[in-house]
Amino acid sequence: MTAHVLPAPEGIGVEPRGRARAWRALAGEQALVAGAQALAGLGNFVFSLVLVRMLAPAQFAPLAAFLGLYLLVHVPALSLSASSAQRPGWALARLPRLSALGLGGAVAAAVCAPLLAPALGLPVALVLVLAAALPGAPALALARGSLYGDGRHSRAAASLLAEPALRVLLGLPLALTLGSAGAAGAVVFAGYGALGVALWGRRPVAPVTAPSVPWATVAAFLALAVVQTQDLLWANATLPAAEAARFALLSTVGSIAIFASATVPLVLLPRAARGEAGALGAAVALTAALGLGSVLAVAAAPSAVAGLFGAPYADVAPMFARYLLAMALLGLARVLVAHRVTGDARAAMLPAGAAVLQAALLIAFGDTAAAIAACTLATCAALAVVAGIVAMSAPGLRVVRATVTDLPGAWRVPERRTAAARRVLRRPEVLTVAGLTLLALVPRLLIERGLWLDEAISVHQARMSVPDMLDALRAGDVHPPLHHLLLWLTVRIVGTGETAVRLPSLVAGTLLVPALYFAGRELYSRHRVGVLAGLVGALSPLAVWYSQEARMYSLFMLLALLAVWMQVRVVRRGRPVDWMLYTLASAALLWTQYFGLLQVLVQQVAFVGVLVYRRRVGIPVKHTAIAWVLSALTIALLCLPLAGLATDQLHAYLDRRAATPSSVGSSVAPSLEDLSIYAGIANALWTVIGYHSDHTMLLLGALWPLAMLAALFLLGRGWSSTSSLVAACALVPVMALFGLGLLKRDLFEVRYFAGAVPLMALLIGRLLASFKPRSVTAAIAATAVGVILVAGLTDQQLNRTNPRFYDFEGATARILAEARPGDTIIYSPSFLQPIAEYYLPREDTRPIARAGEALHDVRGRVFVIASFLDRPSVAARTGAVISEIERRRRVLDARFDEPQVKVWVYR
Repeated sequence: MTAHVLPAPEGIGVEPRGRARAWRALAGEQALVAGAQALAGLGNFVFSLVLVRMLAPAQFAPLAAFLGLYLLVHVPALSLSASSAQRPGWALARLPRLSALGLGGAVAAAVCAPLLAPALGLPVALVLVLAAALPGAPALALARGSLYGDGRHSRAAASLLAEPALRVLLGLPLALTLGSAGAAGAVVFAGYGALGVALWGRRPVAPVTAPSVPWATVAAFLALAVVQTQDLLWANATLPAAEAARFALLSTVGSIAIFASATVPLVLLPRAARGEAGALGAAVALTAALGLGSVLAVAAAPSAVAGLFGAPYADVAPMFARYLLAMALLGLARVLVAHRVTGDARAAMLPAGAAVLQAALLIAFGDTAAAIAACTLATCAALAVVAGIVAMSAPGLRVVRATVTDLPGAWRVPERRTAAARRVLRRPEVLTVAGLTLLALVPRLLIERGLWLDEAISVHQARMSVPDMLDALRAGDVHPPLHHLLLWLTVRIVGTGETAVRLPSLVAGTLLVPALYFAGRELYSRHRVGVLAGLVGALSPLAVWYSQEARMYSLFMLLALLAVWMQVRVVRRGRPVDWMLYTLASAALLWTQYFGLLQVLVQQVAFVGVLVYRRRVGIPVKHTAIAWVLSALTIALLCLPLAGLATDQLHAYLDRRAATPSSVGSSVAPSLEDLSIYAGIANALWTVIGYHSDHTMLLLGALWPLAMLAALFLLGRGWSSTSSLVAACALVPVMALFGLGLLKRDLFEVRYFAGAVPLMALLIGRLLASFKPRSVTAAIAATAVGVILVAGLTDQQLNRTNPRFYDFEGATARILAEARPGDTIIYSPSFLQPIAEYYLPREDTRPIARAGEALHDVRGRVFVIASFLDRPSVAARTGAVISEIERRRRVLDARFDEPQVKVWVYR
């Protein structure tokens, strides 16, 4: 066997032309194999797409489970590919022995097929087909791995492409004639065809020349493949057939992200084994690009992707982005582990621990397709974070620094900037910020919910032209237009999928956490305050809730924090850039939420207090006063265009006589409909522990004396002017809105002072940091805060009695599953039109105001979907229409309830 080894990248100090050649080699080999892998993935996706339409769900579920088990059969295959790529000499030498072992396993599996079939949840025929794949799995793995190790990337690409081509060419006719068994047989035959391409013209090597097996690499990739596949096995073994089919489709789509980067660590391994600088950087960059690209591509139009597989799978679409993110993180972790395990066998413990964690989560929580996907996302996120921390250890940092230095030609960074980059990489906050940001992202993607009314209104407005959208805001909304303009742009770039329209809020909510870290560290000159504030912000139930809502409140929180942070900078340093950032943050705050004016006024009063104090102690204030006046004037000028819009909105708001979409949900508990001290306490509690059921909030509200004691305790921990400013900006808007709520109840609402949420996180972080490190008191306080936040977040996200959870998505999905041509859907109240447009765009929908017309024209069944039935007028109108339907001798065919939504079906 003649091995062709690619030239290693030249090190530091080598001529730029040599470095350029090395980088072109790195990029070329990765691009060639990754491109072939992407095409192979597309072919396999087309294969699954056609089969899911050809086969009934009851047939596709066992086939999908077979594909998962076929992948599990190739679990050792991937680990053997990795080990033979690292040491290609041993692969073909041990091929006959491993093939013989596989043949023995195939015979044993065939004999035990009647016993294995019930345990695996497969027909006996599919177990026999699976047994036939056992001899070829190790052979294909070793053959492909040796191609990567020898640098024969063209042959590896040909082998990758041969497999999906044979699947499609043979699988479709066999599926037509033999069903799922025929399709499964074609999958196995395609694997042997790919093996033939990989071995064509190659001769075995004498065993005596083969080096030892890198068992650490084998174990690491074995555990990684277990993490990739055991969720599908768990779903097939524990879920009902229909739910298992839903997760099978989710796994099929999610495999795009992991499959796209599957070859990257294999191409990396031989270079990592030789200790070549630059290989890790190229591999990580390509993996991140492929993973992020797949997530964005599917998240832009998840309903369209789900639509390719047919209507029975439409409700899987909201889970696509989360599962794709999980697989993208797993791909990144696989690259990091591959690089690390070549130099440290202990790195194999990382994926092994992740596999155990995932199994524990599945046993504890994996009772639905969505819950299983959430368990996998949590596992992959944890693995990626830990693997990243390990990779950024001293050896990893040396690799990154060498990579930065080795950049060729136009990519090469000047020495001055390289030195600055090295200084940044040495800072401990790099890992801290990265970890906090990832921790913030996970709960914000972990559990999604469908759009509720306000979000659907935002999407409806964002689909308009800008002038029409502003006219709609002027006539029927009460908010400034900054978030609407961002959403207008987002819709035109990434579409109107649920994840897509929430992208501005998701980005703002995720950025809030690193902003809390830097603000806490700078405001209190303590690293611990920043870390603790960031942790509180990452787990803050209300911050997570509004990061998942296509409205302006997440952006409101971020800008409120930035405005306070920049003001402290202004007071302490007074640099022009600080004044500019403060001014822009304050103006953007007003463009996001009108009630941000309350915080801006508090901060202006704080400036007056600073000027008075400085003049009293003899500090010159002339320049500060001039800068303050210029800043205030600039804020006023920047917000001047809002004056006309705000005036029109105020007139429209005062002229409104009935509840409108912009004001629904402002009171979540009947006991809180009248403004009282308990309503104020409940809203204050929401800023810390999030939304919960009415009964829970009433019980917590009764604990207000404990909150008073805690406030006195906080004062006793030491107070500062910085804490006074943060507390004033958090509390004064709450008290002002409470006063306004005495005049009009719907003005006192936690959403309108959501800017207090990150400021409360800062104060909590400051309180926790005031305890002596590693003391018992500090441990108790941190544990108590952590338990409260995690419990509040869990209850808020999972408790379906949460009065802020309106499951229009679930209700409309059930309607779509039953609706037939000629049926009519009546929605109540009439302002649910945006919900009907978003979730029922192709159905015959009528507002309840036109119910009489609908009942006169309809020939099929009648669906009535109603929400906000706690409002007497809505309940009365809905009851009248239902009575009219029954009077016309319509028979109640079905009735089902989702949180805050009810549906009646008449025939």
